[in-house]
Amino acid sequence: MKEFSADFDSLRTYQCPDWFRDAKFGIWSHWGPQSVPMQNDWYARNMYIQGTRQYNFHVRHYGHPSKFGYLDVCRLWKAERFDPEELMDLYVRAGARYFMAQATHHDHFFNYQSKVNRFNSVNIGPGKDICRLWKDAADNAHLPFGLSEHLAASFTWWAVNKGCDSYGPYKGKGICRGTAEQGRPGRNA
Repeated sequence: MKEFSADFDSLRTYQCPDWFRDAKFGIWSHWGPQSVPMQNDWYARNMYIQGTRQYNFHVRHYGHPSKFGYLDVCRLWKAERFDPEELMDLYVRAGARYFMAQATHHDHFFNYQSKVNRFNSVNIGPGKDICRLWKDAADNAHLPFGLSEHLAASFTWWAVNKGCDSYGPYKGKGICRGTAEQGRPGRNA
């Protein structure tokens, strides 16, 4: 596999590998803590925006986001029945010729152990390196493996958890009591 340097001239030399061009069908797992409330993949953002479907769901099921934030939702994600080997067998039987896993979503929660981000699946929630488990299962099934990251939209997510309700019992109060605990959407004093 060719290595690239951090410049456009290097990236312009990229050529799609034959296996990918010929694969026709692959499976991608878009799975992380955003799946806990089952309210779409932008839950971590929209739960802080008063009046959205996700905000209303969050208040009904968990309480106000200033008291139970996204970090608390991440702690609920346990992945206790996660069996990547069984899933990979299913994917191969379905005809998959490669597999991709979500490394991180816009919520900036890493599905792998990280030295640069404590907000990850080893430290919070499952206590497992989800990406490593997916990779091992893909390797055992002889499937090419890839990771996706969704950080491009992350910077547009942070401001909303600093807002305030404009009506109701929390009018004028911060939706999130801050994010210093992890440096990410969540709760702290």
